[in-house]
Amino acid sequence: MKSKSLFIICCAIFASFFAQAQQEIRPDSLMRIEKGRNAKPDIKQKVKKEVTISVDADGKETRTEKVIVEDVDSDGRDIVKEDKDVKIKKNEPMISKLRNTKKTKLYWQMASGVSVLDRKPTSVNGLCPEQDIWRSWFFDFGILFKTRLNNSSTAPFTLNYGLTFLFNHFDFKGDAALSTDRNLPALFSPSDIAGVNVTDNDLYVNYLTLPVGFEYKPGKGIPSIGLSAYGGIRLNSYSKLNYTKITDGVDVETNSYHRFGLTNFSYGVRANLAFSNLINLYFRYDLSSMFVKNSINDYRIAAVGFNWVF
Repeated sequence: MKSKSLFIICCAIFASFFAQAQQEIRPDSLMRIEKGRNAKPDIKQKVKKEVTISVDADGKETRTEKVIVEDVDSDGRDIVKEDKDVKIKKNEPMISKLRNTKKTKLYWQMASGVSVLDRKPTSVNGLCPEQDIWRSWFFDFGILFKTRLNNSSTAPFTLNYGLTFLFNHFDFKGDAALSTDRNLPALFSPSDIAGVNVTDNDLYVNYLTLPVGFEYKPGKGIPSIGLSAYGGIRLNSYSKLNYTKITDGVDVETNSYHRFGLTNFSYGVRANLAFSNLINLYFRYDLSSMFVKNSINDYRIAAVGFNWVF
């Protein structure tokens, strides 16, 4: 009996002691477990950079850099993503900057059309060459520099200058042709030559010219207007006379290289109306006489045609 009572008492004491021990241990254990659940793993940062390049209508480049920092755990898995820098605008690359801010640009220029002799009578000696306008032509080819007058790529005014080779061809109807006597011009009538039938009577005069002027472009879609003055040096001149002998039907061509009393220097004005580089109207007029003073008629060269810049 006593042993049973003693056993029950011991069990009760042990149970109370165990319950008290559990109450003391549980908070710490739960705290350690909770900490274990919420504890952050080892964090590493991975940096990425995204670069975007955009080009506007003027050809200027804008670089946008976006830096992304990613938090990853020890296994390399993403945890957090955040943007450190949103947008950074940097200067254009050097090549693009030079291309867009270059004030002077080089172009090739080519013009062609009809050449007309504007006759101003001075001392007429009885003969006057009658020009065949639709068989007379000019060809102008060379280099052209365009310099903006301010730093803007859309500057309305440009200074234009260059160097061109100008070829003039004049076709006459055969009633009068150029001859030369001591380097002075003289006219004769090929039709007066007995036994010949004139088929072609041409004059070629070629110059090296230096045009200088201005061009104004109001805006996009509006034609630009150019006006310039030019000076030229005569490079060479020659005439070509083709005729057929009536007696035997033999065709003969004679080429005569002379000065023909032509002036060595010429000057004038030139204008152009440009809708685009491919549609460009061209006008030119010589203010200087084609021949030396007091020789034959005072001829001035006028030209109209098309100009291409590329």
